[in-house]
Amino acid sequence: MAKKLLKLTTLLSVLLLMLMLTGCPPKVVYYQLTVTTEGNGHVDKDPEPEEKGYLKGTTVELTAVADEGWEFEKWVIGEDENTNNPYTITMDSDKSVEAVFKAEEPPVDQFTLTVAKAGVGDGSVTPAVGPHEYDEGEVVTLTAEADENSVFVKWVVDDVEFEDATVIATMTKDILTRRLQPFLP
Repeated sequence: MAKKLLKLTTLLSVLLLMLMLTGCPPKVVYYQLTVTTEGNGHVDKDPEPEEKGYLKGTTVELTAVADEGWEFEKWVIGEDENTNNPYTITMDSDKSVEAVFKAEEPPVDQFTLTVAKAGVGDGSVTPAVGPHEYDEGEVVTLTAEADENSVFVKWVVDDVEFEDATVIATMTKDILTRRLQPFLP
């Protein structure tokens, strides 16, 4: 009986020693990556997660893909924001990432207001003589000021005459002040 107990003890000691020398198999850890979107678009993940999630230490590349008429704005990761696209994240814990998309701004048409000065008098005009670009719908104030020995006569804006030294124009097309006659001596 003592021999059997000695053999059993020896066997258990050998097994324990082998376990200590080889170590326990490492615990396999998986983390979950939750990706949501705000606005219209989706997120591609490379690599895709395994059934249990991402293995600890996996680097995941997230690429935000905006739908037509939308554009990627930013990533929101907890309290942090990032505008890189694609964005790379290392799975060292469970993560939540939100891709934010915003509607694209429609292009704004621009129009040219061309200011010219005619006449023999002196003075100043605002905006200055020359072409000026303005966004559609922008309101532009044209002003003329005669020098001491001159008199303002009129603005001529697209063949319409205005006797006031100040004229308001809303930019809905190209406007030519081609016969601006602001000053007479």
